[in-house]
Amino acid sequence: IASKVAEYARLPQTGISLKQLYEFGLRPTAETKLRAAQFLHRELPVRLAHRVADLDSLESLSKMPSVRNVHALYTNSFKEVVESPFPTDEPQELAF
Repeated sequence: IASKVAEYARLPQTGISLKQLYEFGLRPTAETKLRAAQFLHRELPVRLAHRVADLDSLESLSKMPSVRNVHALYTNSFKEVVESPFPTDEPQELAF
């Protein structure tokens, strides 16, 4: 899993503005919810991988049990998202 995390950590994160979040929340439709789930399915692994890489770069702190615990949580979350099926319809969107 470490090599997959490293691969995703090299990808750029996609920006999203507060305006975009606000507009999405005004009137979410089945279509916009599916698109949001698809965006999250692509984006969450990238963002989690960046956080794991950030924690790995903290040489002196990376040995602390609390930091190792957060590292494990991020890595496990990364694995869960990457291994989940890409949502293509409403039932899959709800499951994701």
